[in-house]
Amino acid sequence: MGVNREHICKACDGTGMLSDDENWKYSCSVCDGEGVVMPGESTSPSAPLSVDEMNRYLD
Repeated sequence: MGVNREHICKACDGTGMLSDDENWKYSCSVCDGEGVVMPGESTSPSAPLSVDEMNRYLD
């Protein structure tokens, strides 16, 4: 049984990982690294994002 294509996270395309313009990899903040977003599920980060002076996400 696979995941319904409609529920795959559009931000990370189901991988659970994102990368910035310098190819630094980090866990997807939309799906919390799960790769799927169920209908009605909140896509807001559970905590404020931490960034460094170059605005890179700190995991």
